[in-house]
Amino acid sequence: MAIDKVKLKELAEFLARIWSDDPKTVVVISSGSEIPNVTRLYGYRSITHKITMPYFGTMKTVKGLRDYHKYRLWRFSLFHEACHILFNSEAVFDRVKAIISNQGVGGKLHSKKLHSNLLKFARSIANIVEDYRIEELGTRMYKGMKAERLFSRAIYSRILKVPENELEMFGELVLAGKVAGDVEVPEWIRDLVDYVKKNALDNPSETIIHAINEFAYHINIDDVIAGTWGTLDVEGIEKFTREPKKGDFSEKALEKEIEDQLDKYKDSDISQSEFDEGEEDENLMGEAEDFKDKGDLAKLAKALLKGSKEIKREFKYLTERSKDEKMIDAESVVREVKDSSKVHLEFLYDKGLSQSLIEKLKLVKKKFFEKSGRVGEEFDVESYVADRNKPFLREERTRIGGYEVVLLIDLSGSVDAFIREYKRVLLSLGDALDFLGVRFAVYGFRGDATGYRQYDHLYIPRFKGFNERWGKNVMEKIARVEAKGLTPTGTILYELYPVVKKLKNPIVILLTDGYPEPYYEELRARDMIKKYVRSGIELIGIAIASNPEAVAKFSSNLKERLGIRKSIGISMYDLKLLPMKLLRLLMEVSM
Repeated sequence: MAIDKVKLKELAEFLARIWSDDPKTVVVISSGSEIPNVTRLYGYRSITHKITMPYFGTMKTVKGLRDYHKYRLWRFSLFHEACHILFNSEAVFDRVKAIISNQGVGGKLHSKKLHSNLLKFARSIANIVEDYRIEELGTRMYKGMKAERLFSRAIYSRILKVPENELEMFGELVLAGKVAGDVEVPEWIRDLVDYVKKNALDNPSETIIHAINEFAYHINIDDVIAGTWGTLDVEGIEKFTREPKKGDFSEKALEKEIEDQLDKYKDSDISQSEFDEGEEDENLMGEAEDFKDKGDLAKLAKALLKGSKEIKREFKYLTERSKDEKMIDAESVVREVKDSSKVHLEFLYDKGLSQSLIEKLKLVKKKFFEKSGRVGEEFDVESYVADRNKPFLREERTRIGGYEVVLLIDLSGSVDAFIREYKRVLLSLGDALDFLGVRFAVYGFRGDATGYRQYDHLYIPRFKGFNERWGKNVMEKIARVEAKGLTPTGTILYELYPVVKKLKNPIVILLTDGYPEPYYEELRARDMIKKYVRSGIELIGIAIASNPEAVAKFSSNLKERLGIRKSIGISMYDLKLLPMKLLRLLMEVSM
């Protein structure tokens, strides 16, 4: 399955910036199969990081894996590289390099400097210890990645090669938790692995130096310098793997490997509820002393192999976006609000707000401009020079031609606290537009958190079409609807685009708090908003909150996160200020 690299880069960069806590992190998707890596980019007054990732289908270790499992392995590699940035691996490596450049390795300096093979050898040990440290810290901070780390270890454990020397034994034990083949591991290697796991998190540089000195004590450093010792250039666990063979990644083999990994890390707090939809929120791992039920262990291993809900959504998002299909007209998928329950409009309808909006929008609907002619209120010299037959100016009032408006209200759970105010604003806007004779339609949107098939998770009630009359029936539909579920802002803008682009002078007024979810909806929303702007579609955002801090935050979400430059943040207690704020934005649109 081919996934567009541009779309993959979008998601990867979004995730990497969250994981690395660096909003400037750049991700590059290469066409080769090289090992993922991080480099530092220097710019004027700024430093950023670049993560280079192979396309997930070209990674060396993924041959024979399902596409979904390839993506999971690739995603964890991205997380791993982001953790190098987050936990400042560069500073650790710089300190280690400074120490060994002065002290040497095992007391060995070559021509007053460290031999290149010794430097590679020391760097390999440093890479192994640091990879362990950043993964351990990263999965403690992002607990959802614990399961992905176990999954990744299980994959690599299936294709470990038999180690040829002590460095490969050390690397496999630290990074995979096991050694391939029937190999006798020296006791000092096992002791060193234990030492690393106890000390690397708090004292990374000192732990690396200790590990280097232990190797220098137990092996012949002259063989390392001569290049006859074996592996010297380790950049990650991939260095310890062989080419996958048929059957390595069968479902049964992977489940058994994951079960073994779970048995080793029985203090983990991974729950099956993270993986299987509809399961009760129970922790199948249990307490360490109760960790003897192999039935639970096998069940959790099977669930872990399936992956978490969020990663399934991500993969579905990538594969859906990569399909070159014709856009489906949103009119064909909207569902009418049908509910026979009674509603009381008087609790929502704000006549004062409606009247105020009508008065302000009248100023947008009509405006004055100067026109040259044979008669007028004043003589204009420039007009006389340009055209002697029309030397006078007069003011004329004209209608701003034919704006068509889409009112779009967020009905997700995140706006539930303010849904009455959102409905009040929507009803008043509808009243004002109807009074002024503007063609408009009203849609809502929310996501169903339980479904994955196309449109099962998307709910788009059409309260009013362009050719329907505004009245009590429409207003009751708006009053009746509930706020719950997710916020698929990007998807609703995607689905409505074919409808909106056909309109004459279209304006979309979006009532939302600016928090799309799941998180990939933010990427899609930003893309679609840029597309709307390029197509000449005006967007206005309105966010309602309970206090000035929240108002500022929601307004910032609309402007900075989504890119809606014309936006309003307003307190639920100051809705009377909305007409004037909206007037200012609409005057900008109509100029």
